[in-house]
Amino acid sequence: LRMHLEKESSTECIDFWEDTAHIPKLRCKELLYPAVRNVVQTYIKDQCKYPVNVCAKTREKILADYKSGRISPRIFDTARNDIFKLIKLDPFRRFQKSKYYKMMVSGADLFVSSPIVSHEGCTP
Repeated sequence: LRMHLEKESSTECIDFWEDTAHIPKLRCKELLYPAVRNVVQTYIKDQCKYPVNVCAKTREKILADYKSGRISPRIFDTARNDIFKLIKLDPFRRFQKSKYYKMMVSGADLFVSSPIVSHEGCTP
């Protein structure tokens, strides 16, 4: 899917998804705040470099919580849900029509670049 999105120059949704995946696990404010700041500045803020398509209400809530310091590990949950739906409904459907998808489901060895390694003599 990433290769297809790179071809379409639209990787921001996947990047956002990956960049926010670890945030719900952060419990320490010293780690949480910089992670949230990075995502807000990269994907959410007005004039950010890689804006993601989340509804205005979600964007406003994230920005209000961020600006007021009400940051929780769940700050991006609604936005992640929006992005998941977006990927499922738009890029994933186009991906299913792409050569990358056809090669993947046909068993093409596109994604394996290393030879099979023998484990003979290894101790389990």
